[in-house]
Amino acid sequence: MARWGVAAQIPGDTNNDGVVNDEDAATLADNWLTLTGATWEMGDFNGDGRVDDIDATLLATNWQAGSASASVPEPAALALLAGIMIAAVLCRRNRR
Repeated sequence: MARWGVAAQIPGDTNNDGVVNDEDAATLADNWLTLTGATWEMGDFNGDGRVDDIDATLLATNWQAGSASASVPEPAALALLAGIMIAAVLCRRNRR
């Protein structure tokens, strides 16, 4: 908890509900490869205006942060994260 009762944002938590989960991953996927004007709520967790592999890594790093069941992610959520990471690699290869 930050000063004055305002909760600090968790990188990966697009909807600011205090948990990084499949809803946040779906939002990031919906906005994947937005190249300009992206916001936190769209999945830009490093503030560069883009939704890319850096943001997916931040989401993955904080997966289930804030959740009581943080130690056991759902298999479907892991599959979604794996898909995002594979898409990032394929997009990066196609750009070269």
